[in-house]
Amino acid sequence: MRASAVENLKLQADRRFRRINLEIHNGRLLEMALRFDNPKFIVSRLKEIESRDDWQFWEDAPLMNLFERHAQTARAPMDPVDRVRWAALVCIAAAKIEGFAYGNVVTEPDYLPEDSPEFTEYEQIYGPAFLNNIREMRNQLRSNQNRL
Repeated sequence: MRASAVENLKLQADRRFRRINLEIHNGRLLEMALRFDNPKFIVSRLKEIESRDDWQFWEDAPLMNLFERHAQTARAPMDPVDRVRWAALVCIAAAKIEGFAYGNVVTEPDYLPEDSPEFTEYEQIYGPAFLNNIREMRNQLRSNQNRL
């Protein structure tokens, strides 16, 4: 089951993100991230975030530093919003590999584009405030990027 779940996420990587690296499909980049970045490290960060009752994985410096390094080597998006979305996808894949119940820290809407029908469908599950929190975080990232 875990392998098929990761295969599905590889398809999501190709479907939900602009091409990150012109030479490598996004699904392959996700596979590389899971091979070279120990999923146990990613899950340990998710567990730490959960233990702090933080719930905001995008504010965890060690985790986001990992994806910043990926962006510098064309293995993650350069755009900060897309990078956080990519981080969510990789975190979910790592959690599935390690058998970690990730839903308290990262969810599928965290990697979905805001304009996708699936994003708004999650409003019935999580409620409007939850999705608004994701939108606000993304708007803040966009605002910070525009200031630079």
